[in-house]
Amino acid sequence: LLAICHKNSGNLRKARALLETNLQIYKRELSETSVETAWAMIQLGDIYNALGCYSKAKTFLQDGLTIIKEYYGTNHIKTSWGTVYLSDVYINTH
Repeated sequence: LLAICHKNSGNLRKARALLETNLQIYKRELSETSVETAWAMIQLGDIYNALGCYSKAKTFLQDGLTIIKEYYGTNHIKTSWGTVYLSDVYINTH
């Protein structure tokens, strides 16, 4: 949540650092494929997109979406948000 506050206030580098830390904790304490891990990946992908790191953004978003889709299916709001973030990457690179 703190990372999202930093993101919304325009402090993208701080948001990225917090999300990277969160992601490592989620992977270690929960699992590589937990919903929390997936959502952190999606948020981190959105931050990388905003920073112009499109390749990293795409990787994080695709990996996170794969997990989210397995857990929630394709017709869920979290799947939709991840898809929107991924579409932003495609828009920014084409």
